[in-house]
Amino acid sequence: MRGTSRATRTLRLVLAGAAVVCAVAVSASAALAFPAWPTHRCGSFHYRIPPEYGLAAVHYRITVYNGHVSCSTATRLIRGFWLGKPVHHGGPSDAQSWWTLKGLPGWRCREGAGAGSCTRHNSIAAYEVRVI
Repeated sequence: MRGTSRATRTLRLVLAGAAVVCAVAVSASAALAFPAWPTHRCGSFHYRIPPEYGLAAVHYRITVYNGHVSCSTATRLIRGFWLGKPVHHGGPSDAQSWWTLKGLPGWRCREGAGAGSCTRHNSIAAYEVRVI
């Protein structure tokens, strides 16, 4: 780098290194915030929305997955989230919201487009939704 002093080059290297360290720290903390999406399939159940206002009924298949939690607990969590009465927390959008379930303390459930999960520490019960 012609025309720059050694101190300027050193400062640039230090700042670049600090930026890399910050980026790695942020991505590591984000990775630790939620457990990885589970790959073990526990089973599935059906959910039906009855016909309303002249619209046809909608049938869903909810597939349950687990990670660091038993299949029975994962299924209980997801069934409770879909069929029970989860308690809403947070903001007006799904991105700002989470739900809790009475009788299952410490679990937080979130949902998105076609999937969702309930987490507690490093345990996760997740689901995928398909229209059938």
